[in-house]
Amino acid sequence: MPTNSTLTENEGPAYSPKEILDQLIRAIYASDEARYVETYRQALNNEGMVEELSNFILKDDYSSIEGRLIVQRFGSLFNLLHDLDEAASLRIGEELIAKPCNPAIASEIRLVTSRLASHYDREDICSIEIFFSKDLPSSNFAKRKVRRWIAALPADHLHGLQRIYVLPEGGSGDDRIGAYFSTFRRICFDWDETFHPLNPLAWVLGPLLLPQTLLHEVGHHVLGHNGGPRDPRKERAADNYAAMMWGTWHPAVIAVVKLVSTCLRLLLRKLPWTERFRSKLLQRKALLRDGVEETRLIEFERSNRVVLSDDLKKLLFMADGMNSDSFCENGFRFRGLAELETTHVNDKFEDGDGSQCIVFADYLPTGVKYLIKTNKDDKDFGSVLRDNCRTRSGHLKVASSFQQFANQYCRNRALLSG
Repeated sequence: MPTNSTLTENEGPAYSPKEILDQLIRAIYASDEARYVETYRQALNNEGMVEELSNFILKDDYSSIEGRLIVQRFGSLFNLLHDLDEAASLRIGEELIAKPCNPAIASEIRLVTSRLASHYDREDICSIEIFFSKDLPSSNFAKRKVRRWIAALPADHLHGLQRIYVLPEGGSGDDRIGAYFSTFRRICFDWDETFHPLNPLAWVLGPLLLPQTLLHEVGHHVLGHNGGPRDPRKERAADNYAAMMWGTWHPAVIAVVKLVSTCLRLLLRKLPWTERFRSKLLQRKALLRDGVEETRLIEFERSNRVVLSDDLKKLLFMADGMNSDSFCENGFRFRGLAELETTHVNDKFEDGDGSQCIVFADYLPTGVKYLIKTNKDDKDFGSVLRDNCRTRSGHLKVASSFQQFANQYCRNRALLSG
């Protein structure tokens, strides 16, 4: 989409179209974003770039591609071509899609060519180009809201941001509701039509829920997140930024939420430990199975010649472990009855004897395991051990019972996973 963007500021020395293209490709392969952005600025002011880009893009075979970098290179160059000359990008996009074309390349073409200048109303807000899709059923409502949100953000948080696209639902593609493109310093986010101005909920919940996606993407920009595979740590950091900014806009709501959370914590303390444990598991996104029947526990003890502590039985009555290969948010996975593993721990060095145990939980896919003693005659019967420790036996006692272990888990004690 051609525009007098601020990207043209601070131009560097003049280069030929081929030299600029070579520098762009080297910057992409080296993941040198600063170099790419600088070269991109030069490309926007070079008259021969459209022909050079068109010839380069058309000469490649996109029927079978190898590696992410090919898609990344194509997307970067095709975006640049689209910014320089929409008609040329449309023509080349149609030509490539008409051939055998890898789905990732075809998706990139459709996403880029769907954003034509004629499809948008443009406004400049706080030195940012805002493009509102003409397909928004509630465009005036959306414009008022976005103007207010952008104006409410600190100026230094918006520094360097070039464009924001406000799209109808599904406009961001790939089941996303928003995206930040660090190379081009632009944000795309979908406008949720659930909050249409004719819907009374829009006036009540709109100010609370609608800006979350935009704030999340602005958070990626403020925190300097680069492109690449989705990184859960970066996503959490962007969520935290969105929550922080949203809280500065709605301090009264935050105060009410904190009061309610405090009341709920006080109520949870009065519940049985099993209910507190279950609540914390669900809060940490654990995918729990239904509990086991008592007859299955009796048969397990008989066939394995072990005695399960009453605390561990209560866990299995409550939930037969977690779904296969699923871990809760703080890295734990509790096993079901069929996955319990019997083992021995040599922790009685004075007589060479060992303790019979059951492995009932794991920490991270390649991490440590947690065991519970199952010998009724053992003075430490029911105590919980962690393996992979720098002790003589390789195990460390972390709790005297499963109930104590569950209470530590609810408090997120570092001892459990250290």
